[in-house]
Amino acid sequence: MMPTYRTESCEVDVRRDLLLLDTGLLVAKFLPEDRKHDDAETFLELYGEERQLAVPIPVVIEAWGFLVGSRKRWDCGMELLSWVSNPGNAIVLLSQNIDDFDDVRCLSRLIHVDYIDASLSCLANDVTMQCGMSPHASVATFDTGDFMRCRAKWGLRFRIFDLNSLHED
Repeated sequence: MMPTYRTESCEVDVRRDLLLLDTGLLVAKFLPEDRKHDDAETFLELYGEERQLAVPIPVVIEAWGFLVGSRKRWDCGMELLSWVSNPGNAIVLLSQNIDDFDDVRCLSRLIHVDYIDASLSCLANDVTMQCGMSPHASVATFDTGDFMRCRAKWGLRFRIFDLNSLHED
């Protein structure tokens, strides 16, 4: 007989102005030499006071991998982890239902989008649907392409906050 591993299910209170943050935004914020660093810092200062910010766990992992794995910047990676876990920042960490793994994998394979972008798109859709959000939950990103394809080709319900133009649709 196999042992049983249990995880606690969690419930998170989300506001109707929820903004899910994409990896590029976090990398730009925590990597001072990134060309979008100042834009990321300004955006987070302004919108962090006005809106509820959420970071999905896969986004934290991808940002860590870029900062520490690719760039070898342990200092930046540790700053990222401190930032997302500091209660004073009011950042909501979101996990994703393990049952969504196959849907995200299928979406990524069928329309050839990055797995993390597909995961974030599905999560934004799930939050929108579960919470009956109108307007829909938003994903804040510098790179809108995969998110636009997920929304258009898969019919997912979420908004995209384009950090390049500060336009939300």
